[in-house]
Amino acid sequence: MKKIITLMAFIFLSSCTTQKLAEKKIEKEIQSETVVKQSDLAENAKNYILQSETLSKLQKKDLLSLQDKTMAESKALNEEINKAKMVLIKTVLEPKVNEREVAILRKKIKKLSKKRMDLDFKSFDDARKIIDPLKEVRDREFLYNSFMMRHNYYW
Repeated sequence: MKKIITLMAFIFLSSCTTQKLAEKKIEKEIQSETVVKQSDLAENAKNYILQSETLSKLQKKDLLSLQDKTMAESKALNEEINKAKMVLIKTVLEPKVNEREVAILRKKIKKLSKKRMDLDFKSFDDARKIIDPLKEVRDREFLYNSFMMRHNYYW
C-alpha cells in the first residue's frame, strides 16, 4: 500500500514539474517571437475625436490622453497575443504535438484576450465619464429611487 501511495505521489509531483517546465518553455518561446503588426485603429480614433464638434477642448485633450494610454497597453497585449498565437501554430504543426503545451497556449491566449477586452471596456467607461461626468450620479440616483419605489411598494 505504501508503495502505491509513494508511486502516486511521485507521479503527481512529476506531473506538476512537467507542467511548470512546459509553461516556462512556452513563455520563453512567446517572448522570442516576432510581432505581427495590427491595423492602426489609434489614428482613426484620434481623427474622430479631433473632428468632433460636440466635444470641448478639455474633453478632447482628456480623451486623447486616455486613448494614448489605452492604445499603449492594448498594443503590448496584442503583441503578446500574436506571439502566443505564432507559438501555438508552430506547436500544433509539429509532428509529435505536445498536447500539454497546446492547452497551456490556448489558456494563455484566452486570458490575454480577456484582459485586452476588459481594458477596452474600461476605456469606454472612462471615455463616457469624460463626455458625460454626471451620468454616474444620475445612474446612482435612478438606482436609489428604483429601490425606494420597490421598497415602498412591497410594504
